[in-house]
This record gives sequence, structure tokens and C-alpha cells, in this order.
Amino acid sequence: MEPRVVCRIETAGWSGSTHTMTITRRLALVLCGTLLLFGRSPLGAPAEAVPDLQPSRVVLGFDGDPATSRAVTWRTSGAVASPVAEIAPDGPSPSLDKDAVATRASSTKVDLEGGGTADHHTARFRSLRPGTRYAYRVGDGQSWSEWFVFVTAASASAPFRFLYLGDAQTGLDSVWPRTVRAA
Repeated sequence: MEPRVVCRIETAGWSGSTHTMTITRRLALVLCGTLLLFGRSPLGAPAEAVPDLQPSRVVLGFDGDPATSRAVTWRTSGAVASPVAEIAPDGPSPSLDKDAVATRASSTKVDLEGGGTADHHTARFRSLRPGTRYAYRVGDGQSWSEWFVFVTAASASAPFRFLYLGDAQTGLDSVWPRTVRAA
């Protein structure tokens, strides 16, 4: 049986609604991906219109060799002066920040539909160890995301699993939900 997690989705600015459910880890990834890709919770709550200092839409991706590198992107308001990502080998310690290495991020300002701007940030993690579990977070030194984890690929040829969700654009009420559930 697949491990289960408790998922709590707070929909600020939308009737103050909170949804709590027990779901599989796979479905948790899918729900988060849906929110990131479509700007909407699958539960119908609109995503934030204008970002603030708190990092949002945090997405980990590949950038070169999956055994030794990753890239993370996120967005904030334009008031963030020094966007940074921190990474550390994951372990049982509750103090990941003590072992974390900071990586400065590059930023791009984007005009939002309906007014306002957002800054999109990218940080690249290099020289990682193959087959190692890492924890990372993004922020500005004051406002941080939660810690996320990933495992680098092995240095030798071996099976490597990851979940990738693209922007469906169409079939959001019919085909897409079935595809997401199958993932």
C-alpha cells in the first residue's frame, strides 16, 4: 500500500476556505502540480493574483546532468531584493539551515494580467552528489518556503523516476482529471 499524507489546502482570499483530506503522496504531487500549472486548486479556489514576499509556485526541474544538478524556480513580489535558494543533504536533523549552502538566484520581472508585477527567480544547484537525498528551500533570507526534498540520479545507468506535468490547455473537466488520477 502506498504511504498516505494529510493534505491541507488553504485558499486565502476565497471565502477563507480550508480543505483537509488524506491522500497518497502521488496525488499530493499531482494536486500541487495542478495548482502550479493552472493557477487554480483542483478544488476550485483561485490562486493568488499578485504575489507577496512569501515564495510561491516553487518548481524543481532538471538543469544538466540529473545526477549532479537541479534548478528551482519560484515567484515573489518585486520587493524581494536578494532571492536565494538553500540546499543541504537531507537527514533527521530538524536544523537543516545550519548545514545549508546558499545559492543566489537570477530574477526576471513579469507583468501580470489585470495589473501588477511578479518576479520569477531561478537558482541552479551544481556539484551535487549522485544518488543523494537533498532538502532545499527558497526565499530572501527572511521569508522562506517550506523545505522540499529530492534525490539525485545515480552516477551509473539505473532506473530513475520522476513525475512531469505539462499544461493540458484543454479537456480540464474531462480528460485531464483522468490523466492526473492515473499518474
